[in-house]
Amino acid sequence: MSHDDCALCLFISEFVGSPGKRFPFEIHADVEEVETLPRMRFVGGIGVRGEAFAQMGTLYVEAEVTTTVERPCGRCLETVRAPVHRQETFEAAIPLGGDEIDLLPQTLAVILSSLVSHPLCRPDCRGLCPGCGADLNAEASHRCQGRREDGRRLGDLLK
Repeated sequence: MSHDDCALCLFISEFVGSPGKRFPFEIHADVEEVETLPRMRFVGGIGVRGEAFAQMGTLYVEAEVTTTVERPCGRCLETVRAPVHRQETFEAAIPLGGDEIDLLPQTLAVILSSLVSHPLCRPDCRGLCPGCGADLNAEASHRCQGRREDGRRLGDLLK
């Protein structure tokens, strides 16, 4: 793997050369280096810093992961920005003959596990009108004039 293909690369020669010895590290991936995940966008990149040591072909990492993500509100689809700041311990297999390891998969797992599954733009978000899709937060007195064209409901389709 070349360094160009590696978003959160950690050069491991120092770790492998001194098994069991802890070394501090700090790495950063810019937004352009991280592939966008469905319904989520990174703002300002991803930072990972901490300590790591190598032992028996495995890199043991104690890291602090920081980033900010934007996702749509689970009710009205308005953009919700959430900072991520999480301490985590994880392991990564050291590739044979490699001089670097990409910590992006483990870092993404840490980020995803720290996010709420159903983000809301605000606790009292009213969502979208099920009939016409109008934003009920913007139109507090909305009365849907639109009717379903064929009158079917989801339950009718599942029968």
